[in-house]
Amino acid sequence: REILASYFKACSCTVDKAEDGLSGLGMALQSDYDIIISDIRMPRMSGMEFYKSLVKEKPQFRGQFIFISGELMTPEYREEVAETDRPYLIKPFLPEDILNVVPLAEAS
Repeated sequence: REILASYFKACSCTVDKAEDGLSGLGMALQSDYDIIISDIRMPRMSGMEFYKSLVKEKPQFRGQFIFISGELMTPEYREEVAETDRPYLIKPFLPEDILNVVPLAEAS
């Protein structure tokens, strides 16, 4: 999270960071974001629960999610992410790799 935040700040982006999925949901319900990068596995609320809860309240966020995961994607995770039609990256990845999926999020 810190590496990605530093990378985007160096690109002159404004960055907010949440400690967990529930905090992220609260932040997103109170603000508008161009892109949300969410880990799939987080404390207090998974990335998938975060996504589903947020788009239920603010459907405009549907196309702004990019998922990341530090674990091998199990078939269940792959299926769940595939249903969202959102891009995802598996850690470890380079911060620059995010730039390859940002246009996919923005195009939705």
